[in-house]
Amino acid sequence: MGIVTTSYSSSFFIPTILKQMGYTSATAQIYTIPIYIAATIGALAVAYTTDRLRHRFSFVMGGVAVAALGMILLLCLFRIPVGARYFACFAITVGAYMAQPVTLAWLSNQVSTNVQCRRCRKH
Repeated sequence: MGIVTTSYSSSFFIPTILKQMGYTSATAQIYTIPIYIAATIGALAVAYTTDRLRHRFSFVMGGVAVAALGMILLLCLFRIPVGARYFACFAITVGAYMAQPVTLAWLSNQVSTNVQCRRCRKH
């Protein structure tokens, strides 16, 4: 639940965080593009790797760790330079987008393999 909230809230608040760094609204919107490109690449790479290895837990925890690193950096908001804050936005978004799809796929895999077919009683 927490990682899903993080990924949805990042899409709403990353432009606001960038605007607070001193960028204009238009520039902040443009600077979100590389963040989402990196998040897409990270999500696709993790999805492919977890499917090939049939192992999901370590990748979910890795995504959570990357997102937590970004949040820790943003907690030190006024003590770190703007570049580090921009990196924190990358870390939060990439980490969340790495963990969320894997978590949802893991859940659906577990539910589908544990459901017994009532009509044929074979599964």
